Amino acid sequence: MSTRTREWMLAFLVMAIAGALWILPLTLRPQHVPFWPGAGFSDLLISHWPNAFWINQSIAEWGQIPLWNPNILSGIPFAADPLSGLWYLPNWLAVAFPGAIAFNTLFWIHLTWAGLGAWALAREEGLSMWGAALVGIVFGGAPKFVAHIALGHVGLVSAVSWTPWVLLLTAKTLRQIHTGQRWLRWSALAGAVLGLVFRADPRWSIPLIGFAVAYGIRSTLRYRQTEPEILRKIALAGVVAGIFAAAIAACLGLPLWEFLRESTRSGISANERAIFSLPLEGLLGTISILDGTPEWLAYFGASVLVISVLSMFNSDRRPWFWIGISVFSTILALGPATPLFNLIGAIPGADVLRVPARFLFLSALAWAFLAGYGLDALISSKGAIKTRCVKIWLFAITSLILAVNIGVGIIGGVNSIRQLGPVITAILAFALISTFIADRISLRRIIPLVLGIVVVDLLWFNIGLIEPKSMEAILSDRSELVSSLKSDYGASRVFSPSYSVPQPQAVLNGLELADGVNPLQLSAYRDYMEAAVGLDAGAYNVTLPSFPDGNPSTPWGFQVEKDALGRLNVEWIASEYPLEDDSLTPFGVVDGVYLYRLEGSRTRSWMERGSADNGQNWQPITITQWTPNWIRLQASGPGVVVLSEVAYPGWRVFVDGEPSVLTTVSSLFRAVELDSGKHEVIFQFYPTTLVYGIAISSVGLLLLLYLWFKR
Repeated sequence: MSTRTREWMLAFLVMAIAGALWILPLTLRPQHVPFWPGAGFSDLLISHWPNAFWINQSIAEWGQIPLWNPNILSGIPFAADPLSGLWYLPNWLAVAFPGAIAFNTLFWIHLTWAGLGAWALAREEGLSMWGAALVGIVFGGAPKFVAHIALGHVGLVSAVSWTPWVLLLTAKTLRQIHTGQRWLRWSALAGAVLGLVFRADPRWSIPLIGFAVAYGIRSTLRYRQTEPEILRKIALAGVVAGIFAAAIAACLGLPLWEFLRESTRSGISANERAIFSLPLEGLLGTISILDGTPEWLAYFGASVLVISVLSMFNSDRRPWFWIGISVFSTILALGPATPLFNLIGAIPGADVLRVPARFLFLSALAWAFLAGYGLDALISSKGAIKTRCVKIWLFAITSLILAVNIGVGIIGGVNSIRQLGPVITAILAFALISTFIADRISLRRIIPLVLGIVVVDLLWFNIGLIEPKSMEAILSDRSELVSSLKSDYGASRVFSPSYSVPQPQAVLNGLELADGVNPLQLSAYRDYMEAAVGLDAGAYNVTLPSFPDGNPSTPWGFQVEKDALGRLNVEWIASEYPLEDDSLTPFGVVDGVYLYRLEGSRTRSWMERGSADNGQNWQPITITQWTPNWIRLQASGPGVVVLSEVAYPGWRVFVDGEPSVLTTVSSLFRAVELDSGKHEVIFQFYPTTLVYGIAISSVGLLLLLYLWFKR
């Protein structure tokens, strides 16, 4: 076994063990799901687990990979939804085994992958084994990662974990260009990984592209070769990377582009994009533990900050690029507090991005490298750090950390026990470095001690970020309610003005919801629901209905328009609070939820004998076969068959086996006009954008394989 192979194996082992430590509450309880402490909701259970279960169920029951999701919002395009998890291969672990263990394994794999990628990038940059190990530990164990795991952000954690790998492939491409070797395949692979990041979570692709471009420019300048031929190859490599990124991403990108055009997300305002921007006081969170939303979490380790001071005195490598990335990404995280926010919003695609605080992931990698540079300064530049200036800097930073943490603990009312972590680890890091500078401890001893302090620092912080909850207990909640509402797919829908039927319980029991939580919602559907239930369709929100104060249990003015809601095939209303409406018949209180039956609810399909929009003369039609991707029914004309399903590009209709014209009723429902006689009608979902996207991605993958394996 070669030295390089042993080095990689050791790095993998270290990062795998560290990854298990960063999510220790889940490692000890793998059958529990992560929650932010005190939180009542998790995106893992709202979106990711229901979607994985839906794919599993669709394959097992109907033999189909579902392209349409009927479980929420009366139906949305599943293949175009980034939260579906369809297009990112590791997610299929959760599809095969839809449970807490699979998702926790995915989290562990991606934390390990993030740490290993950061280590590999650091080695490519020329850092020592120890310096690279510290880079991997700090990035893989970034509390920002763990906070988003607690929020259940499966896709985002997966996408961000690829960040150092994209930079590594960028560096390798440039190195191959300057050595005259096979650089084309490396640029293609870099682009393909960017496309894979898009498939994991499209929201991270734009920050990552900007980061990769900046890193590429910096790496090019370091070579100090500006021959026209070299520059031409670099430009061509960028084009190749862009082509392969677009190709690999196309299977999701084209359907998503179509979905965005039809969704409420396409028109969000600057204020809506600025949600969860890091407040100015949140900057203190870089060196202290602050209360607040996990999106604002900016702590990367007090000990990391102390060690990073030494990076400025590393005689071999200057840290200015990473300092610049840290500062720039922090400025972007502040959102509209700086002019850069509007400039970023002008970038194509960035106008639909929200939560600027997520730019702090870039800071996490930057601080990891600064710490690695600092440790390497201890190892190889001891003479450069044995100066009065270094000692002053170390003392000043350590004193600042102590002052802020003590002040936050006293004034801010934050748990003083938790504040001990940053204080103690900062003091220990300062003491160790000072002792080493004074020649009172050997290099062989200080390196593992420094690494140990950083691990303790991050572990102390990360353990408090996750509250494990039993998945079995969560899914059994409100079991009596969902059992009383249970019906076959295509039979009826449930609407809740208060999220009384949670999405995981709904999909587990085959309930179709007219409400729901999803970042992408069809504009036509939200407009229709404005009339049907009285919600505000003007403001963007990830929930339908919107909850003005964020609490689903707070009444918001729910008003029933009987015919509009009835056309949606809504038979049941479930509410946390009592409702007063003549069209609702009380059915009792089940599991603490007020249950009502909507009088006059229509069947899933019906025949209109007069005008399809007047609703005066209709007859129910029975669906003979229902699957996620197509629906079959028998109907006798003449008249208009109306299906209480949301119309969307890609739905086609066949009458007696022949293509027919699909029309829309009430600007929402699918319909087709029939001549006299008995007919078989089939509605099929076959979006052209999906077909083209899969074809382009397939060609891109084949070309990538050809470039890598041709002789």
